[in-house]
Amino acid sequence: MPIETLLAPLERLPLHLLEGICSWLNSSKDGGLLAFSLANRQCASAAMRFRLRRIHLIIDQLNPDESFTFIDEIPDLNIRLSFVRNLRISGSQAYKEDPEQNEIGREEIEEESFFAKPSPLCPTRFRSPLYESNEPPQAPEEILRIKIKYQETWVGIAKFISRLSCLSDLVYDCISQVPMCLLSVLRDNCPDARLHVYTFSLRSLYQPRNEYHDVSPEEYALATSPNLYGVYMKYCSYDGDGNIGYNEEAVIQMVRGLAPRLSYVGMAGQPVGGTIELARAIQLHRQSGKPKWKSFFINDGQVRDKMQGKGSLHTLYLNGASELRIHQWSDYTDFNKLTKLHLGFTIIDAVQALAIIAEGGGLSSLFSLALMPEARNLEQAIAADESVCRLLRAIKPLQSLELEGELGDSAWRAVIDQHGNSLRELLFVPASEYHDEIEALVLSCGRIRLLSGMCLNLEKLELRMPRTRGDRDEVGIYQILGRLPRLSHISLVLDCSIIDPPEVRHGESFIEIGGWALPVNAYRAALINTAMDSALAQSIFETIATSRAETGGSSLVDLKLKIYGAGNFGGSSLGSEPRIPLEWIGQSWFVRRNSRNGGLVVQKIKSFVDDLDVLKDDFFERDDLRAVWMDIWPGSPGDRRNQWHSFPLARSAD
Repeated sequence: MPIETLLAPLERLPLHLLEGICSWLNSSKDGGLLAFSLANRQCASAAMRFRLRRIHLIIDQLNPDESFTFIDEIPDLNIRLSFVRNLRISGSQAYKEDPEQNEIGREEIEEESFFAKPSPLCPTRFRSPLYESNEPPQAPEEILRIKIKYQETWVGIAKFISRLSCLSDLVYDCISQVPMCLLSVLRDNCPDARLHVYTFSLRSLYQPRNEYHDVSPEEYALATSPNLYGVYMKYCSYDGDGNIGYNEEAVIQMVRGLAPRLSYVGMAGQPVGGTIELARAIQLHRQSGKPKWKSFFINDGQVRDKMQGKGSLHTLYLNGASELRIHQWSDYTDFNKLTKLHLGFTIIDAVQALAIIAEGGGLSSLFSLALMPEARNLEQAIAADESVCRLLRAIKPLQSLELEGELGDSAWRAVIDQHGNSLRELLFVPASEYHDEIEALVLSCGRIRLLSGMCLNLEKLELRMPRTRGDRDEVGIYQILGRLPRLSHISLVLDCSIIDPPEVRHGESFIEIGGWALPVNAYRAALINTAMDSALAQSIFETIATSRAETGGSSLVDLKLKIYGAGNFGGSSLGSEPRIPLEWIGQSWFVRRNSRNGGLVVQKIKSFVDDLDVLKDDFFERDDLRAVWMDIWPGSPGDRRNQWHSFPLARSAD
């Protein structure tokens, strides 16, 4: 007689098993933890410690009179508060979710978005250089009222924080300065908590020339806080009022030991809009240079802030690097302790300096590197590929690598040979335009096949690849990417540039654009190649996913498709009238698999051309351009913004 297995209802399972289920749901990041918590009271109790692990407060939405009055009415309050490990505080102006990544209905806060790389290094979240509000000036009495309100709000927040007995991380992402009461409560009640300031700026160190003064006590307390663990800062040498900025010099002192727990730094120099005061400051700078920073304190002889040691940063983000800057920072902090080094535009001399450091045994702990190699002249451009290759072969295998800029085949092969087996994340976007003497790198089907044979542990990938009207070569690239067994997040920059546009042959129809002739068939082919609608975006996703299903491995989670180079023909770019239609139909898309039902969600990524009124009224004034469009997508005159479609992919490359 067969033995029947009886399934115990959820409410009968012991708490430790329910918590084990919650732990699995929490790590899977599929939004199932919320649904599980709604099953019954026992499931809600088990899920509580995971759902309360991360809390996000938006202070602009808090009323100081009632923000925290409800807390004392919550049953088992101290137990619930003990579950909180991470607290993020932001203002509504400072916080902006990425709509491409946000799933409708998801209420859990994922760790990746909770500690997302903040404003200085993410262009989509740029604020003004000194994190000042862009609101219009207000009357003094209104300013006083707002100040009192904010002080009351922060006192309430500080009291709330004092009750978080197990707090490990506090992320501060507000435009206003970190309040003293917050620093005090962390120091006294949460000494082990790590403070991450995503809008770091010492405002008192922007000073008029020849009117230098001490740093404010509150900002010095921030700079020396025993809780301060990481800062991201935008700074400038001169602000819009012509004041001299010394924030970079201050952070260097913090790195060298003034901030005892400082472990990561992100710095981005930002230009300031033109003002008369700024122009005067720049003129004085050209005449006599920037006055040397004296100290945090200059009026009472204090010298305790002058640090000469080496820091121990594990992460360094800079938005640009020269050879001099690399040598300076290698003196400020021990490069052998760096695990992440992310640089913006990196002069080739700086790449070579990093290679020399790595060949000498430096950068020994590095597992994440980001560079944007940039050549200033032909000599550097010729040396760029070999310089990047030299650096990549000198460092130990990386888990994360981002390369964008002047890259060649040597750099590509170094990525595959030296780092292929270890890479989990890769961004490789070679420049699309090069000097005439240098051939641009194109990630062909053969090069992508080389990637798929060596980089079997890749989970995230971004590439610039040629868009070739959905032919067998293009489809072949999608299928090869699908064979990477762990790849779940893909971003493809589809390059529609025509590198070598054909010349007009005798008797051939052409379009005159800016004084040069383009064959009609070339413009027609560009329209067909650039057209990207939701149907084609979904088809590309399904092509990759089908290839994955045939070879096994984890499911493809999301795909971002970005059209690049619409209207670029060789070294020339089309004028606005022929270019705007290309940019309109060259839409970018985000396709993701819905974690609830497994279906596909296709979202259009907004572009600046979406708001151009010129597209509403049969957007061709020229008969020759209209004729090409009508030949491809015939229809009645009028609004043609939706009178077009993409063209299907070739059936298979196999």
